Amino acid sequence: MRRPCETGMVLAVTGLYFFSFFQRVAVPGTVFNELQEQFALSAAEVTRLSAVYLVVYAAMQPFAGYLADRFGGIRVAVASGALLCVGSGLFPLSQGEWGLYLSRALVGLGASTIYLCLVKETDHYFGGRNFAPFFGFLCMLGFSGGLFATRPFRMLVEGIGWRQACLAAAAVTAAMLAAAWALMRKVGRALGGIGGIGDVPMPST
Repeated sequence: MRRPCETGMVLAVTGLYFFSFFQRVAVPGTVFNELQEQFALSAAEVTRLSAVYLVVYAAMQPFAGYLADRFGGIRVAVASGALLCVGSGLFPLSQGEWGLYLSRALVGLGASTIYLCLVKETDHYFGGRNFAPFFGFLCMLGFSGGLFATRPFRMLVEGIGWRQACLAAAAVTAAMLAAAWALMRKVGRALGGIGGIGDVPMPST
């Protein structure tokens, strides 16, 4: 039987995955017009924001598994989540084109390992016969970030402006990161130390 803090930790990582998917869809898609008008960018220049995210994300995939195995899925997810938060917060604060590109690179870097870390931690704490249904549920939650990045996010943009809407998303991402970090420390103390968390053998259910 898993302790509530372990379940909460995995759900917090799922929250980070939710916002990694959210960022993939929301920018530049949902705020395309606002970015084009405010920064006087061509359509091609705006679409480069997606390219920057995807290039960094793809380039990190050969290293994602090594990092998760070497340092533990939850610790890598927390570090990646911090980069995701920084990039998400810097994007609406950017005053020029290169600031937008830099922030999207940070978002891509932060998002690049979260999925694999989620797989690793879910298998560790909810492996065996529980893995497939539980991980399917977590994937549903994570993928819904892309749905919220469409019409719901568009309504928020129309209500308060794109910068404020993006800052609000970054703030909620930071709350998920704080929860994951706090629960990681709590689970680590229960296991006798933070070191190696996510790799300590757990009793089967």
